[in-house]
Amino acid sequence: MMHGLDNQPSVLRRWAAQSPDTPLPRDWTEFRRSNLELALTIEKKDPQLVSLLDGTAPAGLRADVLQGKFSHNTPSPVSEAQQKHDKVRELVASKPWADGQVKNLTAALMLEDLDPEVAKSERRKAGYASPQDRDAEVIAQRSASAEFFRRAEYEGLQRRMNELLRSR
Repeated sequence: MMHGLDNQPSVLRRWAAQSPDTPLPRDWTEFRRSNLELALTIEKKDPQLVSLLDGTAPAGLRADVLQGKFSHNTPSPVSEAQQKHDKVRELVASKPWADGQVKNLTAALMLEDLDPEVAKSERRKAGYASPQDRDAEVIAQRSASAEFFRRAEYEGLQRRMNELLRSR
């Protein structure tokens, strides 16, 4: 499949960083077939570049390339993790929940997407219970109640059986 990115400097530079002596392939599938080891290495090191070359890149990434916003540098996994951590901290600092309410829906949804556990913790601190939290609480209460009645019924049956056995 032709990717049409042959004249994009950022794509060419990213490719050159991965394989300086190999021309940018016009057809990733064919390149992968004939250079499997190199292709697997590139797929591991720069999945964004590969998604552009194999035609599976999301529209936003392709638009970044066409607008010149695609970085010439391959993002390192450490920097991506650090970026995520920094974004989570920024979102937490914006206090998307306060006084039991959602104050910033966009920040709340972004935090939910980036780190659901942190989002849950922040909701609790702010006294906000999402519908899912309330549902989970109701289910837990009902389950505990049902377990209590099952045990009580079992113990009652066991006492009755013991009484019947003693009366014989």
